[in-house]
Amino acid sequence: MRVLILSCAILMGACASNAAPDAASAPTPVAQRSDMQSADIASLRNLTSIMIDASSLYSAAADEADNGAYAQQIRTLSERRRAMADRFQARVMRIGGAPEESGEALGTAHRMFMEARLLGENDTKVAVEEALRGENYLFDQLTEASSDMSLSAETRSFVGGEIAQVRADRDRLQAYKDSLG
Repeated sequence: MRVLILSCAILMGACASNAAPDAASAPTPVAQRSDMQSADIASLRNLTSIMIDASSLYSAAADEADNGAYAQQIRTLSERRRAMADRFQARVMRIGGAPEESGEALGTAHRMFMEARLLGENDTKVAVEEALRGENYLFDQLTEASSDMSLSAETRSFVGGEIAQVRADRDRLQAYKDSLG
């Protein structure tokens, strides 16, 4: 029952979005954007949705972990991904786009998968494994975007600037997973 209630709460949270920005911060109309600017905005919005999903997943995973030290590390990672999403949203607004405010269906499915796994396995191990899976995906997406020549050099650099932290977090999660057997 707890899993069903948590899954419903996660689904409702994934579907929620923030209010639209006011007119002063309204995005540049699509007709006035260059192709590269449009590509930058689309890529940054996609990456933002992945980070929003990651933050939600890690928060749920931390709540389920039965080892307090690991739970705190995963909760800290959730906060880092939310802060990263905030930076990407701000970047989108600076270049004239409307920031992404919600995750994607794939992220919701990932959280539901994690909840199903928690029914019969070690909660801490599952939490760490699912966070590691999320970090691997985020790392791959950031790496791909940082070398996407359809994006501006500034956006590629901006995205590339986040890769080292994600790599370090991913490596830390791998060490946690390895220590859990």
